[in-house]
Amino acid sequence: MTPTDNPVLQRFRAVLDQAYGSRIERVVLPGGLDARAEADFEVAVFLHGLSDRWQELDRLADIGSMMLQETGTWIHAMAYAAGSWRDPTPRMHEIRQGVDL
Repeated sequence: MTPTDNPVLQRFRAVLDQAYGSRIERVVLPGGLDARAEADFEVAVFLHGLSDRWQELDRLADIGSMMLQETGTWIHAMAYAAGSWRDPTPRMHEIRQGVDL
């Protein structure tokens, strides 16, 4: 099963789409091809209009907690400003190598 076929990640993406709508630029699973179906996940969420990162991190933590209750899978989502995945940093390089959800 690929990450994009994983029902937990599909549900997570649907919840993000409902919560953020057109503010989402990208949702990326770093190291996505190595992710296993039973694993917990780290996800990078790139948002347009990211004015308060801490507020968005709290919101994403709430969504992650809901996903844990619903599915038993922990999803740790981090908010980043739209376009920052292009930054020449080691972290963004890792994210660029990931899989878009």
